Amino acid sequence: MNFSAANIIAGVVFGTFGMASLSYGRKLERWKPQTIGILLMSYSWFVSNTALNWLIGASLVVLLWFHHDE
Repeated sequence: MNFSAANIIAGVVFGTFGMASLSYGRKLERWKPQTIGILLMSYSWFVSNTALNWLIGASLVVLLWFHHDE
């Protein structure tokens, strides 16, 4: 675990997106936003590289953007 400021900020930012995505998916009963939300909230615990942490989070948010209304 790398507890640098950038990784903590990434965890908070993408965790917030994940929490919103999870509640959105539960409200509409859709599994894709729920799954992406769970991934956004949990992936930062397993990634210690700062650049990779931000890249994965941004990729999941983009994926959420394209799959939010299916």
